[in-house]
Amino acid sequence: MRLETLDIALVATYYGLLIVSGSIMWAVIMQANDDAPSVTLLSAVEIAMSAALAVSSLFYVRKLYKDTFAALTPGYDKQNTSRIATVIYYVARPIFACAISVLTAVFLFEFVHAMSVGHVGVSFNFLLFSTVSSALVAIGTGVAVERIETVAKHSDAVLRPPI
Repeated sequence: MRLETLDIALVATYYGLLIVSGSIMWAVIMQANDDAPSVTLLSAVEIAMSAALAVSSLFYVRKLYKDTFAALTPGYDKQNTSRIATVIYYVARPIFACAISVLTAVFLFEFVHAMSVGHVGVSFNFLLFSTVSSALVAIGTGVAVERIETVAKHSDAVLRPPI
């Protein structure tokens, strides 16, 4: 479904706010934990959330841009998707990526903590590792969803009975 100009403006503003707030949140958390002897699970989760929100929003701004220009090309195949469903898709994607990244950060934190000798605290470098892993997970969820959409589109054409 082609989004209206107002929808595009609202979703782009939403992504802009997520990118800015995620980046600011990331910087504040990193600064607060700079001198800490060990990092808490809460800090790791906050870092994962901020990185996932910012990176997945960047990823979906790109997708919104591509979809907007694809809709302007002649021969664009309009899908039978409601306008509200399309807006919800774009709004929910960063939240979904954030949730998956939080689960990843908790898993990694607990794994590193369980493997450390004498249960020494997790170092500041774990926050950098959590940032990178959360960003990769956020992008990975976006790529996975695009692949599922592509497979579903092609399988629908294959499974549709001839008229």
